[in-house]
Amino acid sequence: MWQSGPRRLWGEVLAAYLGWRERGAPEVGRFGLAVDRSGQRVWFDGPQGEVWAVPAEG
Repeated sequence: MWQSGPRRLWGEVLAAYLGWRERGAPEVGRFGLAVDRSGQRVWFDGPQGEVWAVPAEG
């Protein structure tokens, strides 16, 4: 695998996949996206559940 650019996208895809598998391969409806002035966050099992910040582009 060869990557270039400011982000290592394959590493991000692999981390997301492994995290999904570790959680038992849950249905897509258990994930969501929150967007406000402070940024973007992906959540699992509701906005009060597990949350990840979305990296800023640029």
